[in-house]
Amino acid sequence: MSTAILPVKDIPPDARAWLGQVLDREIGVNDYCEVTLRSANPLRVPTPEQKRAAAERLEKLFQQIDERNRGIPEPELEEIVDEALAAVRGRKC
Repeated sequence: MSTAILPVKDIPPDARAWLGQVLDREIGVNDYCEVTLRSANPLRVPTPEQKRAAAERLEKLFQQIDERNRGIPEPELEEIVDEALAAVRGRKC
């Protein structure tokens, strides 16, 4: 990955106009432009088979959670989830 920060006044007028169109905004000569070039496909995109396998693992996990929580009243489950969310967010329970 490479990054350059350029004063807009140093960018040729046609490139400045093109950049303004791409960003959908007016670009002033006192602005700066940061340009980053990344390698193609920096993120690994899962295949359809990998997505299906992940969905199956999640479904199995949800089933295990449902089995473990069987018999716990809904209001009590909601309270447990609220307490967990509060703890994760750093608030006092």
